[in-house]
Amino acid sequence: MRGLLLLALVALVIATAEASQCRYTSYRSCGYWGWRRCSYASYRYCVHGGWSDWTEQSRTVCNKQCGTGSLTITKTRTCTNPRPYNGGNGCSGQTSMPFTVSCNTQPCPIDGGWTDWEDWESTTKCTVLCGSGKKDQTRDRSCTNPAPRFGGRACVGDDRQNQTVACNTDDCGDRCPVGADTYIEAGDQHYYYRCQQGQNNSVSTKALLMKCPKKTVWSQDTKNCIHKPDDSTPAPAPEPSCTEGTSRADPTDDCTYYFQCVGGSEARRPCAAGTKFDNSLGLCNIASLVNCATG
Repeated sequence: MRGLLLLALVALVIATAEASQCRYTSYRSCGYWGWRRCSYASYRYCVHGGWSDWTEQSRTVCNKQCGTGSLTITKTRTCTNPRPYNGGNGCSGQTSMPFTVSCNTQPCPIDGGWTDWEDWESTTKCTVLCGSGKKDQTRDRSCTNPAPRFGGRACVGDDRQNQTVACNTDDCGDRCPVGADTYIEAGDQHYYYRCQQGQNNSVSTKALLMKCPKKTVWSQDTKNCIHKPDDSTPAPAPEPSCTEGTSRADPTDDCTYYFQCVGGSEARRPCAAGTKFDNSLGLCNIASLVNCATG
């Protein structure tokens, strides 16, 4: 039992010694006469090395100005925490290490771009029906191809163009015959055409578009612009469709119904059970006495 305790104590001493001491080999003379050289283990106090924390040594420039780039940071450490002492072991591992990190993660500015021009659209009527006139046109585009974002520049230039073009260049022919001075524009009663006759009133050169003053419309009967009726004026009452108080049979229902004129229009009424409307009497009569075909 005492032997086991002694062995355990020796093992504990050796383990403690290895944690804070360094082992080395010593030599001495041994044997009866001392003529033989023997080796044995010896220990001395020492400190094994330990790494310091990583510290930044250098970093590269981000490879992008926006839109998420990357850069390399080089970090170093030293075997000074603690330093090896009196034969202690040095540190194991690298003294420097590169790390790649993201940088400039903000979106890049997007400059605006123009869409294609839309088709030309007329903003005024042609100045003539025939004989060559002019009309104004416009077309648009927008700065949405793409739209400016993240501080990008807006489009340079106009978003609208205007032009005046020739229209209705064909000859008037019989659309302005001799003696025809003016006539209404079929699509809009606020406009009319005035024929501009050629030399000797023989050939029409133009049918000019004219516009009546505000709140007037062209009258083809009077050949001038007349005041437009006030839209707020109540419309005249419609003509009555029947004579007040009269009645007639409804033959579609075998004369069991009749129409009675009330307030200028016919109202459909039923006859009592067992009766039909008799047109000759103007009232409902016993059904057997009524010939619906003739009323």
